Amino acid sequence: ENLGAPFNPKPKRPTVIFFLAIKGLTHQTLSF
Repeated sequence: ENLGAPFNPKPKRPTVIFFLAIKGLTHQTLSF
């Protein structure tokens, strides 16, 4: 029952944005 909490869409969005941010920074670093 408690396992359903972490799967909420609210905490999931910030995680994706954070991942994309790190991915973008990594891409910029590789570009340099």
